[in-house]
Amino acid sequence: MDAFSVPAVFMAKPGLLGRLFGRNRQGSLSLQPDGTFTMTGYDKVYTADDVYEVRAWETGFIDIEMQEDEQGFHRFAVYHEEAYKFYAWLIRQNVRRFGMDMLREDDDLFRKVLDEPVMEVLSKWHRQDEAENHLPEDDLAWEEVDADFRKWICAVGAINRKANGWHVEEFGGYSKHDPLGQEFGRQVLRRSWEINSRAELIETIQDMVGQKLLWQLLRTVQNAGFGYLAGYLTLREALNVALTAGRRLQKVTRSWDGMGRAYLRSYRDYMSTGDDYTLRANAFLQLQTDENSIYKSVPFDLELVKTW
Repeated sequence: MDAFSVPAVFMAKPGLLGRLFGRNRQGSLSLQPDGTFTMTGYDKVYTADDVYEVRAWETGFIDIEMQEDEQGFHRFAVYHEEAYKFYAWLIRQNVRRFGMDMLREDDDLFRKVLDEPVMEVLSKWHRQDEAENHLPEDDLAWEEVDADFRKWICAVGAINRKANGWHVEEFGGYSKHDPLGQEFGRQVLRRSWEINSRAELIETIQDMVGQKLLWQLLRTVQNAGFGYLAGYLTLREALNVALTAGRRLQKVTRSWDGMGRAYLRSYRDYMSTGDDYTLRANAFLQLQTDENSIYKSVPFDLELVKTW
């Protein structure tokens, strides 16, 4: 995605003095691919994290209030198509906050005004991104893949997904049919792995998939799912990675129980013993004991066969 600008109306400062002597003024926001933006008349470089609140109005504009800083209080409005582009840009920076939480879980008016047009903007950007990635032709649909194999590769990453509140039975943790899914996949890879392209993902997978460590093999299956969501891998490519890593995973442990215990030991040793570890330990316990757990729906020793 290239840099772009959107016109905005900057509001007068709140309070009596603002009402008496201030006035709204025209300006613009300059939005950059690296997640920063600037505003007309201010030297500071801002990020999406500096946005304090977004309000949507039925007339088709959004009202944005920024965190107060040394340059004062900032509030501005963006209208119609430009508002949809700005909000789509915010989702590209933080899909959890601006997409999954604010857009999908806030009040009905917010969703009514923004959801459909913002998803159209994201979908357009995704098509442009995928064209630049030069993905091979692939008409395979997730629903066409063997049901047990789908469950098996989702079960491999179930601890992490359940701990984070992601969808356990979606490859990569979110629906590929939802434009938020692609943003989700990209942001997981960017924030957790510093991966920002197809080439970087393929290089990382090649380094990991040949290893015999359970920790790395499990994360390879997960990254294949994130790569598919992100638009960096076709479904066939992602399934090929999951199949190769999955077969090797079956050689280093013999059950979901053994896999989960080994994963938690590795997470404790390599990542954290704090709250994140506790979330994963609790998620594993639920997967072990819940009658409807994905672990109960497919055996760990399922014969993994390529059917696509």
